[in-house]
Amino acid sequence: MVACTLIPIFAAAQVGASCFVSKNFQVGMSMYFAVGAPSGASKSPCEARQRKVLEELIVKHILLSPEEKRYILAKREIYKQQRKKIKKESSSAIDEIESSEYARELADIDAKLEKMTIPVSPMMGNMSIPSFVEELSIRNGCGIRIDSEGGILAQLNTVSSTKLTSILDVWSNGPVDDITMKKQVIVQKPFFVTLTMWQTEPLCQFISNKTYIGIGLVARWLIYIENDWQPQVGRGCVSTQSEEWYKRQLERALLRTKQNICGKSGDDNFALSEDARIVLSQFKDYLIQSQAKGQIYANYQDIAQKLDMQAVRIAMALYAMECGGFKNVLTLIIGPDIMRRACCLALYFANTSIVWIENGRLEAVKKEALPIIEGIISYQENNYVEEFITTESLSKVYGYTKSKIRRLMYWMVKNGWVHPEIRIITSPLGNSEEQEGWIPRIMFKSLNIV
Repeated sequence: MVACTLIPIFAAAQVGASCFVSKNFQVGMSMYFAVGAPSGASKSPCEARQRKVLEELIVKHILLSPEEKRYILAKREIYKQQRKKIKKESSSAIDEIESSEYARELADIDAKLEKMTIPVSPMMGNMSIPSFVEELSIRNGCGIRIDSEGGILAQLNTVSSTKLTSILDVWSNGPVDDITMKKQVIVQKPFFVTLTMWQTEPLCQFISNKTYIGIGLVARWLIYIENDWQPQVGRGCVSTQSEEWYKRQLERALLRTKQNICGKSGDDNFALSEDARIVLSQFKDYLIQSQAKGQIYANYQDIAQKLDMQAVRIAMALYAMECGGFKNVLTLIIGPDIMRRACCLALYFANTSIVWIENGRLEAVKKEALPIIEGIISYQENNYVEEFITTESLSKVYGYTKSKIRRLMYWMVKNGWVHPEIRIITSPLGNSEEQEGWIPRIMFKSLNIV
């Protein structure tokens, strides 16, 4: 859990950075990362300890001291008073030449005011989804949200899915806006990194939610779930050496992207070496093949089609963890080893999502089929002969339509629990008719579903 949280934390230190993948393709640092773990698994201490270091570095290198802030505010007030005075005098200009001179003076003051900005921390705190675009705007398009209580995911039920477009677009670094009668907020190239830690059950409900799967929200998240957590003793404290490594590497990454966070630079920070591009190209080929019928991503093309960008972003985070050459280098070159490991990690997190989506679907079908399963268990406990259960009888007993009975029974066929069979019977009128039915292949009590 700690190792996984390092990836989005180092990504957060590089919010605003971009990687030059090819001549016409850049990947900006946006990352949506969720960690699920049971209550008591130390999610909050883990998140708080890592976030604290990042916040301290932001205060140290990006924000102004109280004295600097007061000076800028006072200086801005002086310029505003000068502007008022010049604007008042300009109303009595005698000709176009004098009017143009006043205009130049006003423009000069406006230019000075624009430069005298007070940096805002990229940390977005407990921002709400409706204020998302505006919060990004005041941070030069670079936002970070780290939360151990569900974060954005815990707020999804407070808004309609149609209101999540901006969150979807920001993942792709696409322009977003919030335009109303009273305001016009536009962010041309946003970057957003979020680490959300949450309890396992609500996170799994998000992963398997059909609405969020349908709009592509689930596909944008990298997910790790600590499913088999058990309390342990004797692990000891984090070493001083590890603490120093974490702060040192995080500081290097933040200093590298400081200008991006402050909105003063649009330069690329990373590029792939030629060998790393080959690795990424091979990864894309694998993803295309894996989306074919019968392959692992055949039913999850939305997840697969985003994994190349996920891998590049993970590679940027891995580079920041491992490399020290951040100074006096215009572009940091990601090599094939880091790129290969990033691709493997992207697959790992994608497969985690797929497993839990499948589990969610399984639980939904189990719930529907539970009355039938209970009925079969009851029958098998009192009978030792092979039973032919007809679709018609199941429909009458449980009140389900025949099409629903078929769907549930073929799900059991897929699991190897029952065998479908068509028998020819003689109707009361003496006609031969086909009768659809199902024969149990196992003792249903052994499934431990009920």
